[in-house]
Amino acid sequence: MLKYEMIVNDLQKRIMNEEFEENHKLPTEEKLIEEYGLELAIEKVAQMITEKIDMYKETNDEEKMKELTELILDREKIYKNDKETIKKYLKDSGDKDAE
Repeated sequence: MLKYEMIVNDLQKRIMNEEFEENHKLPTEEKLIEEYGLELAIEKVAQMITEKIDMYKETNDEEKMKELTELILDREKIYKNDKETIKKYLKDSGDKDAE
């Protein structure tokens, strides 16, 4: 099960257990990022790094190596809990799901 599926399941359980008061909104995006964002961003970057490595192995394209290097640097920022970098990968993930 992917991390985002586990988060959806967790939120569904929390709703069913009435953790959120009736007529109140679910946690804000900022709160959800605090609770789940780091894990989701790490999962997304790890997936992207694997894809770029495979692409580079197939093509030896220097552009793919540059992209891979950027991902690795972003991964370090995510590990340091850089909220802007985390949001970047959560946004990318959401846009991809919408396609």
